[in-house]
Amino acid sequence: MKSTGAWCFALGLLGCVVGCAPTKKTAAIATAGPAPAQARTKIAVLSVESDLFPKAARALNQALDAATFGAPRLEMLRPKASLEVIQLSIECVEATPSCYAAVGKSLGAEHVVLAQLLGGSKRRDKHVKVALTLFDTRRSEPVEVTAETYADERAAERGVAMLVEKARAAADRLPGKGGAQ
Repeated sequence: MKSTGAWCFALGLLGCVVGCAPTKKTAAIATAGPAPAQARTKIAVLSVESDLFPKAARALNQALDAATFGAPRLEMLRPKASLEVIQLSIECVEATPSCYAAVGKSLGAEHVVLAQLLGGSKRRDKHVKVALTLFDTRRSEPVEVTAETYADERAAERGVAMLVEKARAAADRLPGKGGAQ
């Protein structure tokens, strides 16, 4: 009788093991885990510095800080360093597409928003040109350039928020990873 009880126990244990064993389907689910979040295209928005137009640079940086480029399809990166500082760190200081592409790649970004402040061509010319370039680092070329020339620095301070909004709208048209528009 003792052997019959042992056999019953062994058969019961075997039935439990076979019944509870994972099938191929449940094993695949168990090893897969939760679905990974879809990777988003990264866009780096760089600060601008200007000794000639510090107030316009400050207003431009504030407008860039407030803007959300490409949300929610794009992941916005906002490095603390300016374009010039990043270029110095990667030893590529020319204003060329290959250098801009290297800047974006060094930040791990597929796109970069570059801001520039340029002064008038003559000493008495107080005009300020503000240019925002949406740059594709993979293709090493600008996607869109949004620029405006203002009468002076004060006018530039007042106008840069609208200019940033135009550049943000251009970034919103960029496709995210995994899909084209």
